[in-house]
Amino acid sequence: MSVLVRAEQPEELPTLAGDFEISLLFGLTPARISQLVSTEQMPQPRQRLSTGPVWMLEEVFDWALHEGRELVRMARNGSAEHSAEADFIR
Repeated sequence: MSVLVRAEQPEELPTLAGDFEISLLFGLTPARISQLVSTEQMPQPRQRLSTGPVWMLEEVFDWALHEGRELVRMARNGSAEHSAEADFIR
């Protein structure tokens, strides 16, 4: 007879983001994100998965605030529109 033991889960898991999500939030291309990471102008990803790098979103927002980057919303046509939510990272 096997016994299943459930490990205690953390109350809140961090929100994660890949380069696609970061590109939508800040109007950066995935290539530009890669360039910023390789030149140490952006935090290093916490992990690299087969689908690409992954960051903790809170760390990305901290970086953006420090660098003076604004939160934008990407339109379906690929153009960046300033979002009303941009104020929360200033």
